[in-house]
Amino acid sequence: MKPFAFFFHVGVAFIDCYALFTVHSLGIIPDPRIYLILFTLWVGVLHFLAFLLAAASDLAANPRVLRASSTLFHVSLVAGLAMFAIFWSIYYYDRNLIHPPSLDHILPWWLNSAQHAFPPIASLLDLLVFRKINGPILTDLLAVGIIAGSYLSIVFSVHYIFKRAAYPFLAAFSMVQFGLFSIICIMFALVLSYSQRMLVNYRWPIIRQRKKE
Repeated sequence: MKPFAFFFHVGVAFIDCYALFTVHSLGIIPDPRIYLILFTLWVGVLHFLAFLLAAASDLAANPRVLRASSTLFHVSLVAGLAMFAIFWSIYYYDRNLIHPPSLDHILPWWLNSAQHAFPPIASLLDLLVFRKINGPILTDLLAVGIIAGSYLSIVFSVHYIFKRAAYPFLAAFSMVQFGLFSIICIMFALVLSYSQRMLVNYRWPIIRQRKKE
């Protein structure tokens, strides 16, 4: 057992779970379909599952659990970084496009940071302190592609079939614009995926050298 890693992973998973529970308990999402199209919730769930599985792998170093934990962590980190970059860039450009001021009177003051800043920060800290080895590159890239493609497909379907936009800035997109936006998002995710692997190799050069040998 790795006690420090275990308690860190459990603590992060608890914060993720509490943030998700708070969103649900506030009752601000009346239509269940909205849960499927909010990327913030996708990231929250992925992050929670990744750290829960990481805690399980800290207790028992089973090879299959370690591989699954590595891949899920990789996907959650890429999703978290993408969410962080997109959300805060739009927020400071024009917050009405993604998080209107009216929500400040509904959501607790800490929830915005817990959802849109905490996941990537916690993941990067985990990577720099505990994560020493990358999973198979094809598995990681495939997992990132599947999650990104699944999310964008659901958003597209809900937006153009049920006329429900995930975020205000998407409401004005035509199908062509949404397609271009999707391609850019997937390319950005793949760049983040590769960058994460490079960061692990840079942070843990001795482990990398031993793996080659």
